[in-house]
Amino acid sequence: MPRHKLLHTAYQLFAFALISIVPLISSETNRPPVFTQVLNNIVLEENAAVGTVVAQLQGYDPEGSNVTFGAIGSEHFEVDPITGVIKLIKPLDREEKDSLLFYVTIRDRVNPDGESEQDNIVQVPITIIVLDENDNPPEFQNTPYETDVNEDAAIGTTIFNQILVTDRDTIGESLDLKCLPQEQSPEACNKFRLEPLSREPTVLKAAVVLNDTLNYNQRMIYHFQIEATDGVHKSQTNFEVRVKDVQDKPPVFQGSLSAVIDEDSPIGTLVL
Repeated sequence: MPRHKLLHTAYQLFAFALISIVPLISSETNRPPVFTQVLNNIVLEENAAVGTVVAQLQGYDPEGSNVTFGAIGSEHFEVDPITGVIKLIKPLDREEKDSLLFYVTIRDRVNPDGESEQDNIVQVPITIIVLDENDNPPEFQNTPYETDVNEDAAIGTTIFNQILVTDRDTIGESLDLKCLPQEQSPEACNKFRLEPLSREPTVLKAAVVLNDTLNYNQRMIYHFQIEATDGVHKSQTNFEVRVKDVQDKPPVFQGSLSAVIDEDSPIGTLVL
């Protein structure tokens, strides 16, 4: 075979091999896009307004293709596909969920004209930690509160020990109680006092203690309100004390107990 034909044939084979190899190399080097920041726990206050920018996703494609961003599995957040900005779109409530987990995505565009099956999509988890706010009032449990007490009960007697107050918020001042007198028995808060039995950040147990002597004949029922506060919010509940009569006085004769009777009065005669 002449030398120039041999060279021409070799060139054709080389060109064919090159054409065959190019797609293979292109396919193997279609590497997935990469996030350029660490998406660890992100902190957000529970009273954050809708529209608050939480974070901004950043990333690139190793081949230089355009990338878009997205979110999967979240009803509280949306991601701008172009800028990667994450925004809050629904109010948060830490008492319902103290953290939110969803996935953010980055996608390369192999075809500049739009999405295709050759696009690479990378998704990574992201957790939003919801910080507590003091936005709930204290709550009385086991209501209504009422009790009976003998009128001769000693001062210092615990007449009720089932007051229970809870707070859904973990921040704010410690829980406290206060007695509020009512018009029908204005002296009630002098007759009775509130004493804490145990106190935790979100739970308070207390008792009602007799602070003064009682008299059934002076008042049979006492009404007052108990107010709970966490330093910001307040709530109230009613308390009723029923005084029970005690036989604490001897009987007393009324009128004169003197009479005159004839000595010959028959048996059965009414003397007095």
